[in-house]
Amino acid sequence: MSTYTVNVDRDGTAWRIRVPEIARSTAARNLAEVEVMARDLISLVTDQEPDAFEIAINIEPPSPVRTIVEQAIEHRAQADEMNQLAAAEIREAAAQLRTRGVTARDTAQLLGVSPQRVSQLLSKPAKVKVGKVKVGSKVKVKVGSKVSAAPAVGMVPSGKLDRRDEKGKEDRREFKDEAKIAAKYR
Repeated sequence: MSTYTVNVDRDGTAWRIRVPEIARSTAARNLAEVEVMARDLISLVTDQEPDAFEIAINIEPPSPVRTIVEQAIEHRAQADEMNQLAAAEIREAAAQLRTRGVTARDTAQLLGVSPQRVSQLLSKPAKVKVGKVKVGSKVKVKVGSKVSAAPAVGMVPSGKLDRRDEKGKEDRREFKDEAKIAAKYR
């Protein structure tokens, strides 16, 4: 599968799209249209289907703000990296404090987080497979794991909800009313 380079820059009120491999150009009103316009141009010139090739889009911000955009992107990447580092350090500090007998409340106060957050930091992350659940199906959920998104009515299991703790011990509960289950997770 061939790859075409698509260079995009601002030209007045539109985005100019150039494809050097075919020595042609077109324009788009906004960046959301760039891929479609580029694929249409390439497929028209090369007589290929729009999904028969790959494109590499290079967007060049307008020159007066190029430096600011590049700095903002770099600073956002640095902030993300620092957030990940801080999260790892807070998790490690919480673990070290708890092994030294410091209570969850005191750990929370020292770290500037809630006691609930300390509990989250110290628990193993739940491995939950995201997907659709058919009504009436059995679902295995680790005891103590939390649901991060409320399931929609009709996508909640009715019947038995199979839960297992770390030792494999089962905790079975019968659920009959889907609306009641959905309300529980809201």
